[in-house]
Order: sequence, then structure tokens, then C-alpha cells
Amino acid sequence: MRRLFDEPEAERGAKLEELEAKKVRLFEELGRVAETQKALAAQMRRLEREQREGLKRIREHGVPEGRELTHTDVEVWCESVYWSHARTMLGNPHMYAARKRCADPRMYERIIGSILEHGRPQVYGGRTYTVLDVEIHQQEYFLWPMTDDPSESEVLNAKPASMAPEE
Repeated sequence: MRRLFDEPEAERGAKLEELEAKKVRLFEELGRVAETQKALAAQMRRLEREQREGLKRIREHGVPEGRELTHTDVEVWCESVYWSHARTMLGNPHMYAARKRCADPRMYERIIGSILEHGRPQVYGGRTYTVLDVEIHQQEYFLWPMTDDPSESEVLNAKPASMAPEE
């Protein structure tokens, strides 16, 4: 295999020009994607503000300590808490519920425990997570905590089921 700088100078110049032209096209495409991404992020922020306002009138779902959670309890809880768009994970679009924003951190822990107990394994990015399929406001999602210990969990992630990785 010949390397770039083993070629005669004229061929090397043409090859460098071709590579630079490809680079310019990629920069232009990245610029278009960035503009689209900026517009979508603004739409997401507006939508999240509306949801936050709507949730002010909804009490966070809770279940008495002595009663085991059902799948319906998990779904109702998911509908009663605020989910943030994970803005720093542009390559992995999803949302999350943060323990610190929950009215009852113990209920948050119980939700994580229920997911870990009743979920299924899902490999993503070379790591296996426990996921649970749920319906939130009549939309299908899957949930996954970032830890196997409910007491350590700080965020619960959710993503539309339509974006699930291939098995």
C-alpha cells in the first residue's frame, strides 16, 4: 500500500485538494446539523416548560411503605414526575428524572428497585443495563437506572421504545 507522501508531488497535491474539499463539505453538513439541533433544543425547552407547569397541579404518586409496587404504580409515578431532556448526551437522546427533584426520595428508590427486580437486561454501548418497558401518557418508553443499587441512584433514564437498540 502506498502512503500519501510516497506519491509524486502533483498526485499528492491533487489528493490533498480532494481531502480538503471533503473536509469542507463535512464542515458545511455539521453546520446544518448544528442549526437543526439548536432549533430542536429550543422546541424541547418550550415543551419542558409547559410540562413543568402542568405537573405543578399533579401530586407525585406514592405508595404506602408496606405495599409492594405494581407495574401500574411505576407508570403512574413516571407520569407524575418531571423528566428533563439530557442535553449533554446529544449522541444518545433521552430524558431523566432526578432523585433530588422528587417529592419523596424513598419512593424514587423504590421505583429503581422495582425496575431492577422486574426489568430485563439490555446491552447498550458494550454495557448491560436493566430496563423496564412502561407507558407514560400513552407513549411507550423503556427506563433504565445507571446503577444496580437503588440507594446510589441519582437519575432514572427513559427513552422512547422506538429508539431501543437492536437486540
